[in-house]
Formats: sequence, C-alpha cells, structure tokens
Amino acid sequence: MKLQRSISRRLGGKEYAKHQIVVPNSTVEQLGWRHGDYLEVRVTPRGLLIYRAERRQRFERPSYQQFKEAVTDVLMTLPQGCTWSELRSKTGLNQLTPSPLWVKRMEGERSLERIRDPATSRVVWKIPEERLILASRSTLNGWTERSTGTTDVQLGV
Repeated sequence: MKLQRSISRRLGGKEYAKHQIVVPNSTVEQLGWRHGDYLEVRVTPRGLLIYRAERRQRFERPSYQQFKEAVTDVLMTLPQGCTWSELRSKTGLNQLTPSPLWVKRMEGERSLERIRDPATSRVVWKIPEERLILASRSTLNGWTERSTGTTDVQLGV
C-alpha cells in the first residue's frame, strides 16, 4: 500500500492537500468490503486502524402534511416569522432545504408567506396576517371553553 498526497484546492496562495491510501483489490476482497461501504478510522498506538462501519441511517422524509403542520405550528408561535435555518432547527426537520414544490403549495394555500427583509436580505417565513388573526380567535375561544367550561354565549359576549 502507498500513501498518496494530492492538492485538493488552492486559495489565496495557500495549498490544501488531502491524502489517500490505495488498498489492493485482493485486500478489499479478503475483508469483504464493497464499493460504497462506509469506513471509519481510529489512530491506535500501533498505527492507523481502518474498519467498515454500519451504514448511517437515512432520515425519513416527512409527508407534505407533516411538513406543513410542523412549519405552521412553529410559525404560529412566532408572529414576526423566522428564517428557514431557524425554522428547521425549531421544527426538527432534517431537510437542508425545503421542497420548493411544498413551499409553493403552502403559499398557494395562503398558509405561508416568505418576505425578503430589506435590511438584512434574509428571507423571513411567516404565517399570513389573516391566518394569524383567525387562529388567535379560534385558539382563544377553544381555550376559554376548555378551561372554564363556558362559551361566549353563556358569558354574554
């Protein structure tokens, strides 16, 4: 086996190198390794230990309904809105970027609006104003009925 060095990129007059180990085919066959296997490395007192690791679990992609519920639940608590990065961490969604089809669908259903903040140029995700007003009314009435056992009619409102 041989350790090889190659330049991966050059930035600002500085070179960044990476190192590769070429493993003979006979050794790969003996180990039962296959192309695409995940390998992990550990430095030991005797040298470098390379071993096959279990394939990392792919995350389950949520359905459109799960995505929509997660996004709207978080945005209902944040009337000022938030960026996708903030929203992703608050919802626990594992998607690096949201599905553009789902985002357009939510915008078409008027359950989402995205506005570019002129000061920071960040895209802020928000629930449209009319949805927030309707939701706050229904939530307040629902809370009032559940907590006191009375309705607006019984209270004379």
